[in-house]
Amino acid sequence: MTSELKVDKITPASGTNTQIGESGDTITIPSGCTITNSGTATNFGASLSGSTNNTVVTVTGANAMQGESTLTYDGTILNNNLSAGNDAEFKASAGTVYTKIIANDSEGYSEANFSHDLRFKDGGASDAERFRVDGTGTIEINKGGGTNNASVWTMKLRQVGNASATHYMIVFAKQNDTTVGSIQTDGSNTSFNTSSDYRLKENIVDLTDAIDRIKTLKPRKFNFKDNPSKTQDGFIAHEVSNTVPEAVTGEKDANETYTDDNGNEQTRISPQQLDQSKLVPLLTSALQEAITKIETLEAKVAALESK
Repeated sequence: MTSELKVDKITPASGTNTQIGESGDTITIPSGCTITNSGTATNFGASLSGSTNNTVVTVTGANAMQGESTLTYDGTILNNNLSAGNDAEFKASAGTVYTKIIANDSEGYSEANFSHDLRFKDGGASDAERFRVDGTGTIEINKGGGTNNASVWTMKLRQVGNASATHYMIVFAKQNDTTVGSIQTDGSNTSFNTSSDYRLKENIVDLTDAIDRIKTLKPRKFNFKDNPSKTQDGFIAHEVSNTVPEAVTGEKDANETYTDDNGNEQTRISPQQLDQSKLVPLLTSALQEAITKIETLEAKVAALESK
């Protein structure tokens, strides 16, 4: 037989404690009912400890919950207030750590470690990849392709501070941090620099026979296969290598293998490259030799005309 008691409020007859049932009894709350707690719940199903405003709660046992003291969420921002030396890890289901964020490492830096490539995508319908840092430290921009649009920048570097001051936009350095080149701008002009300090050089001698060497170069007119409508003047790398070998990198007819995004091995041209700025010293020396010859001939003509 079931008894039914209808009341609006239960208060203790004396003291401050009220007990419902005895040990071992089962209190059933029917589906659809809501229990509202405006005070403090103690030993009521599960206990909550270590909680502050916006703390994210985790289960710590069968009947216990723990407020994570460093992990909070205010409805907008998920914040992990890591103390020095503590890590935040993102793992796969198998437990492999794919991303680790260190708040303060042994050298006093904050760092993020990725076991695979770090990729940034545009989030659009195509989900095209825009930026990647792979495991070797190689950076790739716009790897995912996209619309050919002259108004879209592949990379833009902005000055900071005084716009008229000289800024290093990119610095190239050896492993020991010695600078070997840079790209600079002063707000109006851009300079592409390579180290040329006399203190870095030895075995310095003057160039000779520059005119003869220049005569072996073969200026050409051509277009690149990928841009057939654009004709330009220039040189063929392997032809220049016989005269100014330091201006050419790579080997003639070389190929390289690589693995595409589908895991398939492919072969492509490994093109020779030409740094035309390295022709300038030879051109300067050839011009100086030509000027000397011209001045000698002019002196001879002047002497003949004076007779």
